[in-house]
Amino acid sequence: MIRAFVVCAFLFLFVGVAVPQQQTSVQSITLVFATRQNAKPWNAQVRATIKCAGQTMATLQCCSGDRKRDQWAAGSSHFRNMQMAQPLPRVALTGCTFELGMDAPKSSRWTVSPTLRVFYNNSATKVRSFDDTTLVSAGGYTAKSFGLDF
Repeated sequence: MIRAFVVCAFLFLFVGVAVPQQQTSVQSITLVFATRQNAKPWNAQVRATIKCAGQTMATLQCCSGDRKRDQWAAGSSHFRNMQMAQPLPRVALTGCTFELGMDAPKSSRWTVSPTLRVFYNNSATKVRSFDDTTLVSAGGYTAKSFGLDF
């Protein structure tokens, strides 16, 4: 009886070690735009990318089509999901760069505090907020980059 128990316990531990655990992966990334001052103009196209080791992991391009909904007033927050080609392994977001930019008419000015929310397949969430950033357009695309590690 004891021998059978020991054999069963050994097999359970052996199989538990031999069977690979599901790797934690990024399921989605939400970008939160907290507009601090200088409202985002309705015709400013927002862009964001996350790049790691030169490879684009997630992108966002949005928000310049509707005069009422796409002008983000100072003091407001707006959420957008970034696009990923596939779920990313958790380690994929180490040593990365987050770029936030806008393509807007000349002299457009927007002050925003961006926050990234990363949701994992194991129900964990990581949040990274960045300092207030002012983007000023010279009549085209302007951007700022930030270091990013999750």
